[in-house]
Amino acid sequence: MVVINNLNDAKMLARNPSREVVVTGGTLRCKDGRWVSGLAAHAIARFKVDIAVIGASAIDPNGDLLDYDPQKVRICSVSEVDHFVTNCAPSERIATPRA
Repeated sequence: MVVINNLNDAKMLARNPSREVVVTGGTLRCKDGRWVSGLAAHAIARFKVDIAVIGASAIDPNGDLLDYDPQKVRICSVSEVDHFVTNCAPSERIATPRA
Protein backbone atom coordinates (compact mmCIF):
# COMPACT_ATOMS: atom_id res chain seq x y z
CA MET A 1 0.00 0.00 0.00
CA VAL A 2 1.22 3.48 -0.88
CA VAL A 3 -0.25 6.59 0.77
CA ILE A 4 0.55 9.61 -1.36
CA ASN A 5 -0.27 13.30 -1.62
CA ASN A 6 0.66 13.81 -5.26
CA LEU A 7 -1.85 13.22 -8.04
CA ASN A 8 0.78 12.78 -10.77
CA ASP A 9 2.78 10.25 -8.74
CA ALA A 10 -0.40 8.39 -7.77
CA LYS A 11 -1.34 7.95 -11.44
CA MET A 12 2.13 6.58 -12.18
CA LEU A 13 2.05 4.17 -9.22
CA ALA A 14 -1.47 2.98 -10.15
CA ARG A 15 -0.09 1.48 -13.37
CA ASN A 16 0.97 -1.51 -11.27
CA PRO A 17 -2.30 -3.39 -10.62
CA SER A 18 -0.86 -5.21 -7.59
CA ARG A 19 -0.24 -1.92 -5.76
CA GLU A 20 -2.93 -0.28 -3.67
CA VAL A 21 -2.68 3.51 -3.94
CA VAL A 22 -4.36 5.77 -1.37
CA VAL A 23 -4.54 9.47 -2.29
CA THR A 24 -4.83 11.87 0.64
CA GLY A 25 -7.11 14.47 -0.88
CA GLY A 26 -7.22 18.06 0.31
CA THR A 27 -6.52 21.19 -1.71
CA LEU A 28 -4.88 20.45 -5.05
CA ARG A 29 -1.85 22.63 -5.80
CA CYS A 30 -2.20 22.71 -9.60
CA LYS A 31 1.38 23.70 -10.42
CA ASP A 32 2.75 20.33 -9.25
CA GLY A 33 -0.27 18.07 -8.63
CA ARG A 34 0.32 17.90 -4.88
CA TRP A 35 -2.49 17.72 -2.33
CA VAL A 36 -1.88 20.18 0.49
CA SER A 37 -3.83 21.54 3.48
CA GLY A 38 -4.96 20.16 6.78
CA LEU A 39 -7.10 17.56 5.04
CA ALA A 40 -4.03 15.95 3.45
CA ALA A 41 -2.11 16.01 6.75
CA HIS A 42 -5.11 14.51 8.59
CA ALA A 43 -5.38 11.69 6.03
CA ILE A 44 -1.68 10.84 6.31
CA ALA A 45 -1.83 10.89 10.12
CA ARG A 46 -4.39 8.07 10.05
CA PHE A 47 -1.77 5.60 8.79
CA LYS A 48 1.23 3.97 10.45
CA VAL A 49 3.94 3.65 7.84
CA ASP A 50 7.08 1.56 7.53
CA ILE A 51 8.85 3.94 5.16
CA ALA A 52 8.16 7.60 4.40
CA VAL A 53 9.62 9.47 1.45
CA ILE A 54 9.42 13.19 2.17
CA GLY A 55 10.26 15.86 -0.37
CA ALA A 56 11.75 19.19 0.71
CA SER A 57 12.87 22.32 -1.11
CA ALA A 58 15.79 23.28 1.13
CA ILE A 59 17.70 22.64 4.34
CA ASP A 60 18.29 25.68 6.52
CA PRO A 61 21.53 26.24 8.48
CA ASN A 62 19.98 24.69 11.61
CA GLY A 63 19.18 21.46 9.76
CA ASP A 64 15.44 22.03 9.31
CA LEU A 65 13.91 20.68 6.10
CA LEU A 66 11.88 23.40 4.39
CA ASP A 67 9.25 23.57 1.67
CA TYR A 68 8.35 26.55 -0.49
CA ASP A 69 4.64 26.04 0.15
CA PRO A 70 3.45 28.43 2.90
CA GLN A 71 1.15 25.71 4.27
CA LYS A 72 4.08 23.37 4.97
CA VAL A 73 7.12 25.70 5.43
CA ARG A 74 8.99 23.63 8.12
CA ILE A 75 8.74 19.87 7.56
CA CYS A 76 11.06 18.43 10.22
CA SER A 77 14.70 18.38 11.28
CA VAL A 78 17.43 16.41 9.49
CA SER A 79 18.05 14.77 12.89
CA GLU A 80 14.64 13.05 12.54
CA VAL A 81 15.55 11.52 9.16
CA ASP A 82 17.39 8.19 8.72
CA HIS A 83 18.58 8.82 5.15
CA PHE A 84 18.35 11.75 2.78
CA VAL A 85 19.25 12.35 -0.84
CA THR A 86 20.06 15.79 -2.22
CA ASN A 87 20.91 17.25 -5.60
CA CYS A 88 24.05 18.86 -4.12
CA ALA A 89 26.31 18.15 -1.15
CA PRO A 90 25.09 19.59 2.16
CA SER A 91 27.31 21.75 4.33
CA GLU A 92 29.61 20.01 6.80
CA ARG A 93 27.38 21.21 9.66
CA ILE A 94 24.33 19.48 8.17
CA ALA A 95 26.14 16.36 6.91
CA THR A 96 27.86 15.55 10.23
CA PRO A 97 25.59 13.59 12.56
CA ARG A 98 25.16 15.14 15.99
CA ALA A 99 25.90 12.99 19.02
